[in-house]
Amino acid sequence: MASVIPMGRWMASLIVPGLGQILMGEVDRGVTFFMGTAIAAVVLGVIGALIPVVLSVTSGNPAVSLLTVLIGPLGLVTGLSGGLAWSTIDAYCLDAEQHGWRPFGSPASSP
Repeated sequence: MASVIPMGRWMASLIVPGLGQILMGEVDRGVTFFMGTAIAAVVLGVIGALIPVVLSVTSGNPAVSLLTVLIGPLGLVTGLSGGLAWSTIDAYCLDAEQHGWRPFGSPASSP
């Protein structure tokens, strides 16, 4: 697959997880990052939404659920931001590999 953008394709993963990998021809890898981020966000969001319910039932105090009402959205945001960061770093390293430069100032390989 020909590159749409010659360099800096990794930046697309800052917007949509896996898009940078897809633009570099790694479609399976890009779809995996996209789906992994979506699944992580949903799972962490559901777990976060269940925590207040469990705490309020086990404690018998409805105020507990009011104090922890932000845990669900926090789980969702954590899943999304973690997936975006992971996807962007991977896309950056993939772009570096395809263009023959060293990511993050890593040492040059010995001849």
